[in-house]
Amino acid sequence: AKQVGQDAIKMRDRLTPAQMKMVIDIAHKQGLPVFAHFDSANTRQGQPLTGMDEIVDTGLDVAVHLFSLIKATAPPEVVDRIRKGGPVQGWDQLNTAKFAPIIQKMVANKMYVNPTIANQFEKASKYLPEFEKINTNYVNSPMGQSAPKPVRDRYSLSFKPGPEANAAVLAEGYKRVGQFVKQFVDAGGKIVSGTDSDAGRIGTSGLTLHEEMMMLSEVGVPAMKVIQSSTSWAISRRTSGSNAG
Repeated sequence: AKQVGQDAIKMRDRLTPAQMKMVIDIAHKQGLPVFAHFDSANTRQGQPLTGMDEIVDTGLDVAVHLFSLIKATAPPEVVDRIRKGGPVQGWDQLNTAKFAPIIQKMVANKMYVNPTIANQFEKASKYLPEFEKINTNYVNSPMGQSAPKPVRDRYSLSFKPGPEANAAVLAEGYKRVGQFVKQFVDAGGKIVSGTDSDAGRIGTSGLTLHEEMMMLSEVGVPAMKVIQSSTSWAISRRTSGSNAG
């Protein structure tokens, strides 16, 4: 991989923790950092349901998304429902008392996190009206209007408020996930502010990055650490061939 110019390895959800560790060990010997992607599609694709607590000792450099928190900290009935192919959400039922020991290991092992909270919780953010205004201005600008109509139509829906019936559940999920992110950073953990902007929705790269940064601040991440999540921490994790950085 390094010979063809790659500077990192990204794994999907299909590997067991033991298999992940083998890949990570080989990648690190080649000086390549490793990212692992855990998302809501894993059960729909017949992939194993893996918890953050199960991957924390694999040597992984960056955990992408926070769906593995559901497996690690949600009640057994939620995990069983997901394993059987039911709805994959469960953020509002995360057991926050289980965060500390997981975070302690993540920080000790220098595992970074790409939380992508905007992708999951933007409709619970107090900044949603501001995001919608900026996005609408973009869609109506000469640059936005240069895009094909189907693309413009998708852009225009990016920041519309969600169903009122889901608001309380989404707000509680955002509160608990936000607590995890803040607790992780307060303990010395480092985050990367990737946006996953084109996964199921569409948004301009600049706006969605600013959205992620504003929401990281909203959940209590200090301003300088929000800036580092988009600059020095992101660069160091992408180019470091070991999780010792």
